Formats: sequence, structure tokens, C-alpha cells
Amino acid sequence: MYLLKPKLIIMKITSAIKRISVGIALVAGLAACKKSTDLILSPDQLAVGSYLIEDSQGNDTLFLNSQSTPVVFSVHAYGEQVDKVTVYVSTNNSIDKTTWKKVKEFPVDATQKVTLSVTPAQIAAALGTPIPNGAAYTLYNEATTKSGATYSLANMNTDFEAAPDYHMGMRWNVFAPCLWDNSPFTGQFTVITDTWQDYSPGEKVDVRPGPGANQIQISVYPSDAYGFNRQWVTIDVNPVTLATNITEQFVGTYYPSDDATMYSSTGTVNPCQKTIDIPGITFNFSGTKYSGYHLTLRQF
Repeated sequence: MYLLKPKLIIMKITSAIKRISVGIALVAGLAACKKSTDLILSPDQLAVGSYLIEDSQGNDTLFLNSQSTPVVFSVHAYGEQVDKVTVYVSTNNSIDKTTWKKVKEFPVDATQKVTLSVTPAQIAAALGTPIPNGAAYTLYNEATTKSGATYSLANMNTDFEAAPDYHMGMRWNVFAPCLWDNSPFTGQFTVITDTWQDYSPGEKVDVRPGPGANQIQISVYPSDAYGFNRQWVTIDVNPVTLATNITEQFVGTYYPSDDATMYSSTGTVNPCQKTIDIPGITFNFSGTKYSGYHLTLRQF
């Protein structure tokens, strides 16, 4: 006969207690409520609950130029047999179900596995509005069991989702990439950074789209405090990467009569956030070059 060391006996007992505790917690935490407002359950209200386990995350990009290309999320059910999974989209990414809009239902077969697949067009239909450029959403999954009970993050303890051992698949995130569009670049933009120091943060400058489809224009230098004859500067934008390039061009005249040009081969724009960020600006001021300046503009 072999004798277990006291330390090993304690470890085995502790492990067993942990499994019992987790089992009790899962049943209590996922128990169905007789009333949706019941947060404290009496013994007669306890039942075997269900939740969804994430198997894999497929495409998570909402391609706005391909409205029929779905986002995909695969799960399987654990607990009581699940009859269907309903996917919702929230208007404000909240677990408050009153903010959810139903997107699509998926039947679940005997394998208890299901692949959830919804398109940008279906999400837009649920929201009742087109998906904006650069939007991001959380999709919420609700499991309906054979007995008719429903389980989602709206009525279960979200602490379980944070526990890595559960691998919960009760919600998933999708996003629309920010596609190039020069139409948001119009009107007055706020100066965030100007290391050339013509402007203080918070001052306004004018921005407009064009003249080409992949261009915008800014009217910045010199500021009224330092010069006159200010010209529109054309910024070329790579429509795929949103990188900018400014070829050397005349910007205006500094007091009393010093003409200036500027150029930069670095920078980015973001039409979704309405930002223009141009580091690495070089000024040619009356024949002398000054490099390494930074301009950031944003429209709030």
C-alpha cells in the first residue's frame, strides 16, 4: 500500500473543493430568472443554465463597399440544450438589452455548435441607419434553451466572462475600416499642434476638399499675426493608406516681405476622426530652410 504525503492530500482536497465551488457558482450565476428584474434568486428559482463558448473568430471587418460580406463568429453551447442563438447589435455598446436591436436568429442542432454570420446590410437594417465610415459595434449573443429560458450578458453575472477558463462567446466586436473620403474635410479645423508657432492650440484654420478626388487643401501659413497673402496648400492623400504628401509650394508672405514655401513627405489624415497630422514639415523662408516642424488639425 502506498501512502500519500500530507501536502499531496491537501492539494487533492483543495482541487476537489475548487471544482465544486465553480460548479455551484456557474449554476447560480447562470440560473434563469422567473422575472427579468429578479437579481437575487431563491432556491426554487435555480436551474441549470446555459452559455456560449467561443470556438473561433472569423472575419470581423464590416466592408462598407461589400455589404453582403459577413462577419463571422463560431460558438458552441454549454449547459442546458440550446435551441437557437439570437444576435443583437447595441446602439451604444451596452449590456442594457433595451439598447439592443435584433439582427438575426440561428437554429442550433444536436451538435450544439453554430456559426454566427451577419452582414453589414443586416446590421444596418437592424439599426435603421447606414453604418458610418469607421464605425465599431459590439454584437451580443442570446441563447434560448429548449425549455424557453434565455441567457445573455443582460441577465447573467459578467464576472464569468472575465474568467479565462470559460472562454465565453456571449459578445464579439466588429468594425468598419476608415475608407478615404475627402468630403469631411470642410470648414474650420482646430489647431492641436503647431511647432512653427504661428498658432496657439485651439485657434481655427480653414480646410476644404479637393481640388482632386484624392486631395484636400488647408489655409494655414502665415497666420494673420505674422504675415499676409496666405495661399491654399494642396495635400495629396494615398486613398489606401491615408498617407499624405505635400509638394513644395508657396504658402504666403511674412512681414515685411519674406515669401515662404512649405513641403512634407510624411503625415496622415483620418476622415472618420476628421484629423490632419503632418510631421516633418520643411519651410523655405527667404531662401533659408527650416525643417522638422509639426502641424496637427482636427474638427470636433
